[in-house]
Amino acid sequence: MALRCPVCGSGGLFGRRRGLLQLGLPQQCPGCALRFDREAGHWTGSWGLNVTVSFTALFVTLAVGLALAWPDPPGWGLAVVALSVALVLPVLFAPWSATLWLVIDLAFRPLEPGEAPDR
Repeated sequence: MALRCPVCGSGGLFGRRRGLLQLGLPQQCPGCALRFDREAGHWTGSWGLNVTVSFTALFVTLAVGLALAWPDPPGWGLAVVALSVALVLPVLFAPWSATLWLVIDLAFRPLEPGEAPDR
């Protein structure tokens, strides 16, 4: 959650130069040289995690909005809020989904010898 490398703890993965609103990590960790795309299709899990969190937030937004405004929910107001959540949250959550997916991947497939040369 701190946007750090899960192997060495190095920060700056999403520094000022690259910006927070990017959709992926750099090629490798600046601290331990771990390649972040460990295999072909690696980022599919990150995208899935991002979609799951985004759809959950959208569902919660709609459910809470309907529950608070029942029996006369404001159609356009709720639609604008829901659309804002649906468009903004996936972009803002992208760095966290990328690093969280890397942690999950490392938990299921530990580092192999030579995968992080500086470790």
